[in-house]
Amino acid sequence: ITSQLVKVENETGKQQVFGFDSEKRPCLILLNGRQNTKTSDRQIQHLIYMLERSIDFMPQGQDKLCLCVDFKKYPEACTYEPKVPAVGVGKAVLYILQYHYPERLGRALFINIPTLVNIFLKICWPFVDPYTKQKCKFDEPFSQFITPEQLALNYGGNVNFEYVHDDYWDDFVAKAEEKRAKVMENFERKGGDIGMSEWDLREGI
Repeated sequence: ITSQLVKVENETGKQQVFGFDSEKRPCLILLNGRQNTKTSDRQIQHLIYMLERSIDFMPQGQDKLCLCVDFKKYPEACTYEPKVPAVGVGKAVLYILQYHYPERLGRALFINIPTLVNIFLKICWPFVDPYTKQKCKFDEPFSQFITPEQLALNYGGNVNFEYVHDDYWDDFVAKAEEKRAKVMENFERKGGDIGMSEWDLREGI
C-alpha cells in the first residue's frame, strides 16, 4: 500500500496523524464527515496506510497510538454523504486491528456519534475483544486526553490548524519515510534480530 494509491482518499483530510495524547501516543484522527469516496477496499487500505504512518511517528518508548474518531458532518469538505459502513466492513476493520495490530491501540475516543452510527457500533461491539473495550471512550471530549498544545482549536486545544491537502500530504509522507528509515537503520546496526526492543529501534527519533 503506497502513498500514491491512497492519496486521493485523503484529499479532504478525513484522516490525519496530528498531535500526541497525554501519554505521548500519536493521534490518528478519523473525520467521517469529510468523506470523499465511495465505500471500497481502498478505504480500508487507506486506514491501514495511516495506521502504519502513526506507528512511524511513535517516539522512543512508545508503541501505541490514540485513535480519535469524530462523526461530525463537514458539508464544505464532503463529496459523498457519510454513510454507516456495512457490518462486513466494520468486522473486516476490527479483524485487521485485533489480529494484525495487537497491542497497538492505547486509547480509542469517539465523539459526535449520530443515532445510526450508535446502532452500528452496538452491532459490532460483540466482536470487540474485552481488553479493547476497556480502551474505548464514547462522547468524552478529546481535550480530556490530549493537552491543549497538541490539539486543534475546534476540539478545545490551542493549535490553529486547517487541513490543506497539497501542503500536508507530501510533507507528512516524507517525514514518515525519514522516521521509518531511521528505525531500519537502527535495526540493522544493532544486529537485525527478531524481537528487538522498540526502545532500541526508535533511538534518535
